[in-house]
Amino acid sequence: YQDITDRKHAEFQINSLFNRTQLLNYISAEIRESLDLEIILQNSVNAISAGLAASSCTFAWYQHAEFQVLNIVKEQKKAELPSAIGTYRLNDVPSLFEHIEQNRLYRIDDRQSLADEALKAFLHSIGLETFLCLPIHTTGGRIGSLQIGRTLGEKPWKNEEVELLQDIGNQMAIAIYQAQLYEESQIKTEELKRSYQELQEAQLQLIQSEKMSSLGQLVAGIAHEINNPINFISGNLAIASDYVKTLTTIFSQLQQAQANLPSDIRPLMENPDIEYIISDFPQLLGSMGNGTERICRIVQSLRTFSRLDQADYKAVNLHENIDSTLVILQNRLNGRAGNPEIQVIKDYGNVPLIECYSGLLNQVFMNLLVNAIDAIEEKQERSGNDYSGCITIQTRLAADDKVSIAIKDNGPGMDPKTREKIFNPFFTTKPIGIGTGMGLSISYQIVTGNHQGQLLCVSTPGVGTKFVIELWRSLPQGDRPYG
Repeated sequence: YQDITDRKHAEFQINSLFNRTQLLNYISAEIRESLDLEIILQNSVNAISAGLAASSCTFAWYQHAEFQVLNIVKEQKKAELPSAIGTYRLNDVPSLFEHIEQNRLYRIDDRQSLADEALKAFLHSIGLETFLCLPIHTTGGRIGSLQIGRTLGEKPWKNEEVELLQDIGNQMAIAIYQAQLYEESQIKTEELKRSYQELQEAQLQLIQSEKMSSLGQLVAGIAHEINNPINFISGNLAIASDYVKTLTTIFSQLQQAQANLPSDIRPLMENPDIEYIISDFPQLLGSMGNGTERICRIVQSLRTFSRLDQADYKAVNLHENIDSTLVILQNRLNGRAGNPEIQVIKDYGNVPLIECYSGLLNQVFMNLLVNAIDAIEEKQERSGNDYSGCITIQTRLAADDKVSIAIKDNGPGMDPKTREKIFNPFFTTKPIGIGTGMGLSISYQIVTGNHQGQLLCVSTPGVGTKFVIELWRSLPQGDRPYG
């Protein structure tokens, strides 16, 4: 009989070890199913509650800062039991805190036999009769704990269950540490991605700024070269007009004395074109004067636009900046490759001078207007001669001491998915080699970053697109970023 008893006992131990191993493998698989810490914790309490037939299983973080706190964050329980989710301080259950901090298992087989009245009251409040608390000290330094309980009338704890729980705790500690490492690596990866993207943006912005600065220098040089001869012409037109008046007076006197003139001069005075020349010459000089004034205004616009490399934050006339940008783009507005002229409607309001980085804003106006022209040309190719392109530029003094500049086109418009991405770096709808995808991104940074304003986009497919720039009339000295 003794041999049979020993054999049965050995078989029981083997079966018990096998069942425990199976259960540990099952719970470990549930714990390792994810690298997300929140999912790991929830899967753990779910699997332990099912595997150990517990009425309640919770996971808590232990925090020892200004005061000791146990923060229960995950829970799996019977529906009739009250929730234990919440934060508990040292004074609530001091013996429990002591076991967790010292990494010692706390086992209670009978609540009624407890000498710790605080813990007895706590267990009573959540409806538990037996209780296990397993501290989990992770390699990363964080301290957690598992709390497992059963209600009155349920089976007491077995040593095999306690040993299994300790093995589970080791698995959880490893899984938590791995999740923390994964989370840290994800954060570092995102930081690297963000740094790389910012570096690319900064590099392209420098290239774009260099291009605009070079364009500004070229425009300034052209304006200077045009300005010298046109000033010469403009200054001499007034003198030429005086000369014409003098010659006209002399000719009138000669006509009156025509009978007394020598016979060889008299035929010249009788030339029928003389009267027309005398009447038309002043008008011709007047037209030349109007032309030189027009050229002078263009030169002034070129000079305004050429202030691209000025980083000073100062008061400027926005309308002058917009007009100067339109002068630069006039060749494209006049139509190219057989396309009709693009109409520009200026709806300028009574807008005061605003303090800004003039050169940077010119860059924004240039990008937005070029995009509007590109959109209109795209629609012209699709629609043919039945379509007339139009750009409307509206300025207004807005609320809260702000100025609003709206640039609207009647191009093809954008669908919502495209509109959501237009300010993203490197996003472009243009063919490869045509656009870099940085124009609107840089414009957004200039408006929102350098000027702490807003750049908004409203677009309707088939109708057109409107960009709205909102700028402060002036920023406080301490809030002004470097341009």
